[in-house]
Amino acid sequence: MVLLLLEGRDPPTLVETTRLMFTCLSCNQAKSSWLEVINSSDSLHDHIIFILQSSTNVDLLKNTGEFVDVLLDLQEDMCENWATAEFVQALLEAIKQIGLSHSQQLEIYFRILQLLSTTDTGAEVLVLCADAVEKPLVKYLNTVCDDEIVGIENKESCIASALSVLNILFSANEETSNRLIKDEKLIRVFVKILEPLYPWLQDIKKSTTNQSEKKHLLSEDSCNVEKTDLKCKNKDHASGTDEESSFNSEILEGLKQRDDKEFQHLEILYHIVEGFVYDYMFTLQMMIDSDNESDGEEETQKTDVTKFLSYLNDSCSRCRINYLVLTMKESINEAFNPTELLTDLAAKHKKERLARITADALAGRNLDRSDSNTDSQNNT
Repeated sequence: MVLLLLEGRDPPTLVETTRLMFTCLSCNQAKSSWLEVINSSDSLHDHIIFILQSSTNVDLLKNTGEFVDVLLDLQEDMCENWATAEFVQALLEAIKQIGLSHSQQLEIYFRILQLLSTTDTGAEVLVLCADAVEKPLVKYLNTVCDDEIVGIENKESCIASALSVLNILFSANEETSNRLIKDEKLIRVFVKILEPLYPWLQDIKKSTTNQSEKKHLLSEDSCNVEKTDLKCKNKDHASGTDEESSFNSEILEGLKQRDDKEFQHLEILYHIVEGFVYDYMFTLQMMIDSDNESDGEEETQKTDVTKFLSYLNDSCSRCRINYLVLTMKESINEAFNPTELLTDLAAKHKKERLARITADALAGRNLDRSDSNTDSQNNT
């Protein structure tokens, strides 16, 4: 009965209907019955597309996005069934309406695109719509990286979704990969995101290695609290100590859960960046190999490589290059070593500063200085 309300065109009714659908689908007790109704509906997909394509109501787009996000996350076959060019175009229309400044709504829609990319059908449709899908993703990432110091806190999921989908397009669409490699803005996105991400993740990893010690100390503290409680009860029959101990334990557990969740989000983002950097360098290697077999394209390829290298050599701080090289180092496998390509290109094109910093990073000489033969005055 509720789904029939989607046939109407009254915005306030649609706002409340989509909110109810999202709430019920998010409820463990109710979601099973709702999924049965949704799966039996022949018109829901069309109604959702109509809302996404035509609505200018931000609340309606938010509620609809939340509903679709939960639905596709719960049922993988929905990602297959709803993966159509029309649906993707409708999502892009909604994104235009929401705007590309970071927001919860934008994060939801980027996550929907990422969910679609997890299935073969969804990935194929996204690649077919590559030009249209690429533009908002690249624009958002460039906007995030416009500031000199990039703040990724509370943006990890949105950045991860944007990079994940963009990597699908990069890996599967030759025009997209050629375009993104020719534009140094993509490597700029990598180094500027890695600058806060890499050390932040390392700090959390270090703190987790001490987790067992912390647990031991916490156990001792709890034991001491219990002993104190017993003494207090025997001497003064005091009350409230148990409640205080329980309260402190709840706070500690809450902090642990928050740290674990934060680490999970950062780790996901890092692995997405690491994989994309690897794919970027591997594609660059393939282009160079192809050029060596075709003299006609040699000059064009040389310009592309020089642009990429010049950006790193002339416009990146030592810190940013260092984190990029360490990330490449962690992605090395038997098939390809991206650090070897970077080292060879830096030497071949006489990018001495880049070559020196790369060698330092690979040798573990992570020098903490902003200058290395005058780091760029334009670290952007």
